[in-house]
Amino acid sequence: MPERKIMGLTVADLATQDKLSKQKKNRLRLIKELIDFSRIDKILRKHYKYTKNASGHSAYPPLLLFKILFLQNLYNLSDYEIEECLHDRLSFMDFVGLSMEDEVPDHSTICRFRQRLSKLNLDKKLFKEINRQLKKHGFILEKGVIVDATVVEAKSRPDKHIEIKDQEFSEDEHSDTDTDISNTDVEIKYPLEEDANWLKKGKKSYYGYKAHVAVDSAHGFVLSVGITGANVHESRYLRYLVNDLKSNGLNIERLFADKGYSSRANRAFLRANAIEDLIMHKRVKGGGLTELQEELNRLCRKFRYKIERSFGTLKTNYGLGRFRYRGLRKVLYEFLMKSLCFNVVKALRLCF
Repeated sequence: MPERKIMGLTVADLATQDKLSKQKKNRLRLIKELIDFSRIDKILRKHYKYTKNASGHSAYPPLLLFKILFLQNLYNLSDYEIEECLHDRLSFMDFVGLSMEDEVPDHSTICRFRQRLSKLNLDKKLFKEINRQLKKHGFILEKGVIVDATVVEAKSRPDKHIEIKDQEFSEDEHSDTDTDISNTDVEIKYPLEEDANWLKKGKKSYYGYKAHVAVDSAHGFVLSVGITGANVHESRYLRYLVNDLKSNGLNIERLFADKGYSSRANRAFLRANAIEDLIMHKRVKGGGLTELQEELNRLCRKFRYKIERSFGTLKTNYGLGRFRYRGLRKVLYEFLMKSLCFNVVKALRLCF
């Protein structure tokens, strides 16, 4: 006998909704209240055309699939793991809009949607839209930003021992902590990711990518992301981050950065864009810092912990200590989506 339905819902669906409604702080329901997903749906339907899948059946709505990707990145799950969770976690089913009778998208469907989303650059558009909504709600304050970079290890794990011959670099050429291993003697005898690269920091070597990030100076919301090989010096990416922020409609009045970004070109760029230069000053050979420069450096240190804390949370809670995917475009998708989830959760914590 078919299950009885009330207003289009099965008895099981009604029981599920009743159980979830009794949870005082169901995080996923709070997210649905905070974020206007109809705006997300509008963007997806404009750029993502769907009618039938390969078997001729109606394809899954793109918003449902996006919500699955949101959950996947929020909880750092694989395609197989998120599929399994959608079968047995009531809160997940309720969030994406699946009833007890609905067929759950399998891992291959989820993978194909992720690849297409990335190919169409919809991850960038949706990241921008979520931040627009958070700004509208008053969470993101655009007056000041902090820029920095962090190394994220590649999915590939080279397990061969390598010997790196240290070379001296002047402080004017690079930061005093990063060494581009492309300028050192390295013997590598195993396959590597095409876009990843080596970086030496102190006595430790890393293989992977560098995420160049801008966060707001008030709360640490991620506002802009760029990905390069780990050996690219961060000072070269300041202009990209500022231009990206401006293209997203953010009006920046001041910019904080550590001394790795200190260069004549960067300071001239900030002046040309009427942005207050709060880049830390570094000592030059044969000279020290003025009292004013020392005071500025102390001011910058008071703000830098916010971006360092954001990096720490992304790596510890969202799995960004090591990328899950391979290649520049795929790891950019991963960092954007996890930053999107990070921003939404941060907004929730400011609310409740």
